Amino acid sequence: ERTRRPSMSPPVVTFDTQSCVLPMPIEKVFAMTKDLSILSVTKKVASMPWFKSGEEGQIGAIVVVSFDNGDSAYGESVWELRITEISERAHTVAYEVVKTDEPVPASIEGLIKLRPVSMSGHTFLEYTTSFSNDVSAERIEDQKWKKLELFKSLIEAVA
Repeated sequence: ERTRRPSMSPPVVTFDTQSCVLPMPIEKVFAMTKDLSILSVTKKVASMPWFKSGEEGQIGAIVVVSFDNGDSAYGESVWELRITEISERAHTVAYEVVKTDEPVPASIEGLIKLRPVSMSGHTFLEYTTSFSNDVSAERIEDQKWKKLELFKSLIEAVA
């Protein structure tokens, strides 16, 4: 006879990757990406990101972003992001969330990768968020929709 193991939560993918093609040259998109001001294009950002410590182009700099959560119980939330990677050669920017005033997983890291689209002069943007394994499916789904809203806002802004 087979013994049953205690029920366990099903494994969850702890990352979300979304992408789009922006009708702008990679140099212009990277200029907005390396200081994370690209995040301010969406209506969900309440104010322009600003440097709490460090400066543009500095690894370890802390960027503060205020998000408008609309009808959420959290209202406006403030996140502090530490820039962990900037590569002009690879056109990548990475960050980790170091502080927030809302309940979030123990670890959240973001990576924005840009690639030139040779035939059109446009930019392929890939945005990945990785979470620790205490993340909820709702948080991952929320990140997906926030990225898609950001992409839509970016495309509308350059149209």
